[in-house]
Amino acid sequence: MRSRLPILLTGIASLLLYSFLTQLSQQFNWGEGYSERPLLTYLAVYFSLCTLYGLTWFFVQKRPGDRGIFWMIIVFGLLFRAAILPSQQIQEDDVYRYLWDGKVFAHGINPFEYAPA
Repeated sequence: MRSRLPILLTGIASLLLYSFLTQLSQQFNWGEGYSERPLLTYLAVYFSLCTLYGLTWFFVQKRPGDRGIFWMIIVFGLLFRAAILPSQQIQEDDVYRYLWDGKVFAHGINPFEYAPA
């Protein structure tokens, strides 16, 4: 268990940062308030998550084939997804295109037949 401790700690730190991102995402309202968006805070959290990912990868490489680490990764992955599930979009509008494509398709039209205007 001692050798898995760094992975556990990076996982917990990542979970806290993902939870913080979910809270931070509430300040990103699509189509309004571009200058008020906390982009620097978002980037700092994002790069911190990237650093933690790199550290975790480094620790995992030291113990190849450890099934306990495998299951830790699976559980943390599920927890990360659960933490960001209620979040709002951050700097994206893709979901609106997907909704539009679905409405067009529901009316029997191929959404890829015509280029968007």
